[in-house]
Amino acid sequence: MSFFHRNLSEIDLKPLVSVSVDTSLSDVVAEFNKMNFGAFGVRDENNKLVGILSERDLLLRTNPNDFSKWGELKVSSIMSQRIFSLDYDKKVSDAIHMMSRMEFRHLPIKKDNEYFILSARILLDLIIEDYKSVCEKFGVLEDWVTLTGHIHEEDHLFLGKKDTLETGTFLFAPIKDVGGTDLLKIDGSTTVAELW
Repeated sequence: MSFFHRNLSEIDLKPLVSVSVDTSLSDVVAEFNKMNFGAFGVRDENNKLVGILSERDLLLRTNPNDFSKWGELKVSSIMSQRIFSLDYDKKVSDAIHMMSRMEFRHLPIKKDNEYFILSARILLDLIIEDYKSVCEKFGVLEDWVTLTGHIHEEDHLFLGKKDTLETGTFLFAPIKDVGGTDLLKIDGSTTVAELW
């Protein structure tokens, strides 16, 4: 089953790490670096989640010419106060749709009274995981070549022959273009993505 159709509850998500509304921007930047997170929950004195602070908030809502005041400014002054989240019983496709429409890189996932965090990085890891299984079905990923200004290209073996397709094109190419119709006995217009 494709990861798109999996429930969020099936994914190993980390709890949403939170900071206090009184945390300074300089301290939270140090936490971003130390924890390697891209977003924190922001909690008030009653431990209620009252906002989300992302790296993007830091970039969009601060003055890049005046880092000297970051020790004085509190996260509450730039955090996103409206908290968008999904329940853990929703599907990954629901989360991708919401993240895409809202232009989020991080999305809190709510389970009972706890929050977990889904990131674009986690979604990419899931795609890579699924992509490997597709390569096992239709060919073997031999190597990746990255050239400045060019799209990633992969060399695949299909039916014993080397074949190169652009990333993305491969997933949406008709099966007949990757030499799989005779082997799979399916309609040649079916895409690789539809087989997941």
